[in-house]
Amino acid sequence: MILLFANSCVKKTKSGIEKIDAYSEYVTGFPEKQISNTSALQFVLKKPVDVTKVSADIISIKPEVKGEVVLNNNIISFIPEKHLKNNEEYTVSLHLSKLYNDVEGDLKDFVITTKTKELLFTVSLEVPKMYNKNWNYVDGYINASDAFDVQHLPKVITAEYLGKKVPVSFEVVSGFTSKVFFKIDSLKRFDDNRDLLVKWDGAAIKSKSKGESTATIVGKSDFKVVDVKVRSRKEQRIEVSFSDPLKKNQNLKGLIQFTNTKKTKFSYKIANNIVTIYPAASFKKSVVLEIFKGIKNESNFGLKEDFKQELVFEQLKPSVSFIKSGSILPNSENLKINFNAVNLRAVDVTVYKIYKENVLQFLQQNNLTNTGDLRYVGRPMAKYTINLADKGLELENMNAFSVDLADLVEVEEGAMYR
Repeated sequence: MILLFANSCVKKTKSGIEKIDAYSEYVTGFPEKQISNTSALQFVLKKPVDVTKVSADIISIKPEVKGEVVLNNNIISFIPEKHLKNNEEYTVSLHLSKLYNDVEGDLKDFVITTKTKELLFTVSLEVPKMYNKNWNYVDGYINASDAFDVQHLPKVITAEYLGKKVPVSFEVVSGFTSKVFFKIDSLKRFDDNRDLLVKWDGAAIKSKSKGESTATIVGKSDFKVVDVKVRSRKEQRIEVSFSDPLKKNQNLKGLIQFTNTKKTKFSYKIANNIVTIYPAASFKKSVVLEIFKGIKNESNFGLKEDFKQELVFEQLKPSVSFIKSGSILPNSENLKINFNAVNLRAVDVTVYKIYKENVLQFLQQNNLTNTGDLRYVGRPMAKYTINLADKGLELENMNAFSVDLADLVEVEEGAMYR
């Protein structure tokens, strides 16, 4: 378990100055300012605790939340019985006087405020795909800012086609998650274009998100290019989707071409309504794709008009960033730090140790996403170069990597590492 630290609103004196320093003898970590509705509320204690003193009333929460209190080494956690309400501010009190006998009167309660994320979401629809010339389907997904109860999705997302409601099939039907894929199936094609209407309303999951979107089911009488996608995983390719299945074994040479480039050679593959183009040499910048009317569908009808589109293959600038926080407290079995990198063959890692007696000082002036001046609170413990080129990945794309702290340094309980 990785415990993240961040500035929270802590109990204040009458003058408004935070009392963090006064509590440093007892508490070295506490919940973040913003948390997920699935979060446990955790405090890191500096002094050992008699397990017999740990009871349900050690931590109290307003508004009231039912749950249990658990002690694991020097981490005391409140685990809610149910998920917390979204966009709700909670006042959490750790009653130190019930854990230690030497707590002074004005320090008997360590109080912080924390707030759960507001639940918002977006819905995305992909270009319609086809089983054959008569039937289409549409894939999509919902992406939310926090976990939600999946069982309410049929009330959140609905679809209409030809003036009637049509079923939406969800990949997940129970539990809590923040992203779910769905499919709207068996959409009949007609001679003219028809629209699939997808609506969403978050009222059932207590979200303000609301909206609608359409996907056009292209008519049989309108043979055309409907979508072009650039793919770069493993090998560069361009996928061109047509509104009808294509005539098999037709020669597309001269009917597809790239301009604005000297790299004009390519191979291709036809599968149903999709032509996948494989450039002989990868494109690095923008090119123009042209598709001509000679291409025929399986009914031997040609495209109604030529198609032209600029494709952009700009290289991402070299960069490296943490996926979450670059901070870790080694009181757990998982000591991995995850990071993203693009267009880099290697990264240099420096591990700083923040001494356990200086952790609170560091947190007072920094959060987990910046480094501050580490010279005053710790020192570098290890330097290491990670070779990314031997991972078998396309380094020009954004990839996720990890480094295990346990492989680099011998960790000390209570200290913090960046």
